Amino acid sequence: MVVALQPLLDGAFWLVIIVVAPLGLLWVGLRIPKAVDAVRERRARRIAASQPQGAPLEKLAADLRRLRAELVYRKPTTNVRLTALVKAYDDVLESMCARLELPVNLSELPIGRDRDIERMRAEAAVEQAGIPLELPGDRYGRPAQP
Repeated sequence: MVVALQPLLDGAFWLVIIVVAPLGLLWVGLRIPKAVDAVRERRARRIAASQPQGAPLEKLAADLRRLRAELVYRKPTTNVRLTALVKAYDDVLESMCARLELPVNLSELPIGRDRDIERMRAEAAVEQAGIPLELPGDRYGRPAQP
């Protein structure tokens, strides 16, 4: 009796394989793009985490030099403009220190002598890191003569 059912069971087995295999392949085919996207997204996050965040160092240095020249050599005429310029300079200086991983707490200090001392300390740390805050010739608004 078992021998008589053998061809019937073989036929049923192959019928199930023929019906289920394409469905399985279709299911896997629909999952592959999602898996590829997940791998790409994970790789992009890892690369983004390893890259420094914020503005480029060259832009921060140029902004810092420009604001310093405004603050030191061309003082604003009103107190409001002076306060805004000092605030902008402190923000850029703090961003520069963050990019260079230098400790600074300018934003935590109130306006006054303590903040001025901290600003000078931060400027010295940036210059020690190799970024000059004043290029030759900045004092007179023209490049230095060779």
